[in-house]
Amino acid sequence: MNNSAKKLRLPSRGAALCNEAIEGFADRAAKVAMIAEASQKLEELFDVLRIDHVNDHNTRDTPRRVAKMLVEEVLRGRYDGGAENHRIRKRRTL
Repeated sequence: MNNSAKKLRLPSRGAALCNEAIEGFADRAAKVAMIAEASQKLEELFDVLRIDHVNDHNTRDTPRRVAKMLVEEVLRGRYDGGAENHRIRKRRTL
């Protein structure tokens, strides 16, 4: 293993990790900051994988788009308070 690899930077003490409860929810500014930081990490990943995200028009903005998708769509409930309660209607089977 390469010793020059950067160690994972953990959030400051008291910040919620993984499945810990979050006090309050992220405002727009916090989400923009998360997207920017995640985008930088995805750029690093693309560099490791030798994917040209700077010059190739197909992948130029992909790190930002993926980061935005994660924060605003995939993990939305974690930052926006979760999905509303929906009642599921049972379908009668005949």
